[in-house]
Amino acid sequence: MAQEGGMAGTLLSLGHGYSAQALARLLIPQGWRIIGTVRSPERAQALAAEGVEPLLWPGADLGLALATAGHLLVSIPPDADGDPVLSAETERIGAARHLAWVGYLSTTGVYGDRGGGWVAETTPPIPSTARGRARLAAETEWRATGRQSRLSFLAIGTVHDVKRRGYYDMDFLGAAPTANENQSTSFNIRRRQLYDDAV
Repeated sequence: MAQEGGMAGTLLSLGHGYSAQALARLLIPQGWRIIGTVRSPERAQALAAEGVEPLLWPGADLGLALATAGHLLVSIPPDADGDPVLSAETERIGAARHLAWVGYLSTTGVYGDRGGGWVAETTPPIPSTARGRARLAAETEWRATGRQSRLSFLAIGTVHDVKRRGYYDMDFLGAAPTANENQSTSFNIRRRQLYDDAV
């Protein structure tokens, strides 16, 4: 996620929870500006004390934050109506062509119960819980945004009492323009990085 030449940037963190806080603690000392959304004034005060610029969302207008951020991290889980970020901000996120990186925190639950077997990026997701199915639907929504930028998924879960994390990083290779009313462009997915480890 680092900028070219090691330069600091601005990260907009939607749903600034545990994992995003850990990332912010690494980035802020490097000079990064972190904008994080929370749902309560109390959490906003706590973020400000940690050097994060808080936004109360839903509620606040994300327009300026989206316009200034070069990186976007989404930790907000889906609800009964789907992904709340895409439901509210699809057009503006799609228009934010300056975003160099978009990250989505998901769950290993999208792969279901594999009975202790291995899971790789080529393993078909078969979620066995409502939460897993909702996460998979949200992942599909984000993949369908058709952004010409880097898109990353981080899945976190526990396997046999060991907490594991997996990271899938991809970007898009340009193809022909798509004939639709949005004048969008189709892109081919290219895998850039993949790892799995215990935490």
